[in-house]
Amino acid sequence: MYLNKKVLVAGGTGTIGVPLVKELLKRGAVVRVASLDAEGVARERLGREIEYLQLDLTEKKNCRSSVSGCDYVFNLLGIKGSVGIGETKVASYLVPMLRFQTNLMESAFEAVVDRFLFVGRVSQQG
Repeated sequence: MYLNKKVLVAGGTGTIGVPLVKELLKRGAVVRVASLDAEGVARERLGREIEYLQLDLTEKKNCRSSVSGCDYVFNLLGIKGSVGIGETKVASYLVPMLRFQTNLMESAFEAVVDRFLFVGRVSQQG
């Protein structure tokens, strides 16, 4: 299914992204990773087999360029922060999340990406 497919893993340097990228590479995918992490950090975690884009995906133009030419998109984007950031700094957490989720989804739709997987999570306190 993934052999020679061009796959974007947005947020591919994170906890879920790293093992996913490694599995996609094993299955013969051509993998592109987009993240805010420095390229050195990404290369240390993922190696040199990937195409790496250090981008802010709250910007629509960056989302468009990241999905360009891709067959599949895995959306693993999230905000790095301490436990409780979603409660103590709601706007600084929610607004960027909404921007990169909608920008990436809309850009993938416009680029006629074959498959799009959104991975989200909700933390519950108490």
